[in-house]
Amino acid sequence: MADLLRFETILTIVRKEVMQEIKLHTLQVFIAVANAEEPIDSVKLMKRVGLDQRTLNRDTTVLALRMIKDADGTHKRVGFDLIEARPDMYETRRLAYSLTQKGKDLAEKLSKIQNK
Repeated sequence: MADLLRFETILTIVRKEVMQEIKLHTLQVFIAVANAEEPIDSVKLMKRVGLDQRTLNRDTTVLALRMIKDADGTHKRVGFDLIEARPDMYETRRLAYSLTQKGKDLAEKLSKIQNK
């Protein structure tokens, strides 16, 4: 039961600090990137979390920070800025994901709860 209480605490923190209605698979993608020792490419990440390419793309887009242009022409930043994507150094057609500083801070906080 203690593990479930820790999991509930983790979900509560993520919902307060990131997004009220975060999907579990989106949280799973964040945790998989956080657990990777080096940037993880999209193919490995897709296999690790068991998601299809479309769902993984949606989740990584939500977790990253990007600029969009509104209908009125103004630019704004959207996304949670928890992960960043860069071309994979071994296969430049793929993206590799790693945590941003904000993502590292959240992962550290969640890790402390998990290790209690």
